[in-house]
Amino acid sequence: MSWKKVIGAAAGVLGASCAALSVGYFEYAICRPSVPRHEDDLTDPVVGGFWKQWQQERAWIETLPKKKLEILSYDGLRLVGTLIPAETPSKKTVIAIHGYKSCGYREYATFVRFYHEMGCNVLLPDNRAHGGSEGRYIGFGWLDRLDTLEWIQRMLQEYGTDSQIVLQGVSMGAATVLMTSGEILPVQVKAIVADCPYTSVKEQFEHNLDQQGVPHFPLMQTTDLLCQRIAGYGYEEASALRQVQKSVTPTLFITGDADDFVPTEMTHRLYEACTAEKDLFVVPGARHAEAHTVDQAGYEQHVREFVGRYLS
Repeated sequence: MSWKKVIGAAAGVLGASCAALSVGYFEYAICRPSVPRHEDDLTDPVVGGFWKQWQQERAWIETLPKKKLEILSYDGLRLVGTLIPAETPSKKTVIAIHGYKSCGYREYATFVRFYHEMGCNVLLPDNRAHGGSEGRYIGFGWLDRLDTLEWIQRMLQEYGTDSQIVLQGVSMGAATVLMTSGEILPVQVKAIVADCPYTSVKEQFEHNLDQQGVPHFPLMQTTDLLCQRIAGYGYEEASALRQVQKSVTPTLFITGDADDFVPTEMTHRLYEACTAEKDLFVVPGARHAEAHTVDQAGYEQHVREFVGRYLS
């Protein structure tokens, strides 16, 4: 066999391997999982404590009146959410957006009592490609920002034009509400709470590949192309960092100083870039999405004080 044939065969094998790896990564990262992929270590003192509280709060939530809601997304997907009205009629509503491969109940069962004590209705949407909502491809906040705009309109229909709305998000949900903040929002949206957000999908994926010791090239380029053609958005355009530079909505940024999954510095960069009124709360020792569990009293105090400035 000639050297040209050897090189050609090697190039073909390499190309096929790269294509297979790209498709596999795209399916893992962007496509709806067939089964939940959470692998929580219940022996961990923080994680175990969270699930113990979660079970207690979820049992309490089950005793509350609830309303199942549906909206139709801009691209024709049926999206579902659970509305938990305040104990007494209220015009204040928190739209709580969950994180990656999670759902509203999983993320926010430990928050509902707190927001009820503030006199707020709580809406728990399931993001596209999550929970009971339709969709094959995860929007990573960029597609979800448009869905959030629809949920805002749905709450205005539910409670009227004199509503006061707060957007809350954790992890991918935090990136979602920050991406939403760069859009033209109804005046009824009074404040945003963003807990451990990433700056952009591109930077988040690059960070995760670094953690695994996987080179960025060519995986980022090939899967980005797949995402653009199949899911309808690109990694770089899905940027919370650019969106907060257009925001006029008061925003509270929250993170833990031990977060190495969505690095703490991303929250600091977003805070610095945000053009709206803003505040920053960093919880010592909290890893990713652990701020509320590690310092629940401090977390809720900061949210109550910040959001309270903008709700009447």
